[in-house]
Amino acid sequence: MKTVLNLLFLLPLITNAQKQEDTLMVLPTIEGKIFYNRIYVDSGFSKTDLFLKARNVFQKLFHAKKGVNEHEDKENGIISAQVYLSFNTTREVTNIVFQNVVKSTITIKVKDNKYKVEITDFYKISSDANTPDEPFEEIFLFDKAKDRPNWYAYYANLNQRVMLILDQIFAEMNQKLSTEF
Repeated sequence: MKTVLNLLFLLPLITNAQKQEDTLMVLPTIEGKIFYNRIYVDSGFSKTDLFLKARNVFQKLFHAKKGVNEHEDKENGIISAQVYLSFNTTREVTNIVFQNVVKSTITIKVKDNKYKVEITDFYKISSDANTPDEPFEEIFLFDKAKDRPNWYAYYANLNQRVMLILDQIFAEMNQKLSTEF
């Protein structure tokens, strides 16, 4: 009898754990928009140095050329640009690898000794030139409402790509300035 009661107690926990594996992951949102941000303090650099580093981040990581930056405000320490993030997803049934491209806005805000990185405004790039890019939140909410677990890898890979970008920005922003020749 005790064994039966233990099984009855554990059964909901076991089924709930299995269900969680099949549900969509939660992407970070603010007011219904996908929104990643990180704040870095004690960088050891002045606002001017950090601003120059932020400009170099866009040129080095995203191959932005002069004039490509969407917004640059040196006085307030803000620099941002629309960038394209690509990541791969494999369909489980067919094992076909798909390359996905998402457009987003990366903003770096700098102050003395600290900076903040925000990645927002995600759009799925349309493969048809006549179809506008689709806000990523709409796709995510649709898949979440339909509880489409086969799309878990898609969102997990996007999340992984964004986290990698944040780590790369951190590495670039914290490199020592080269003042010697």
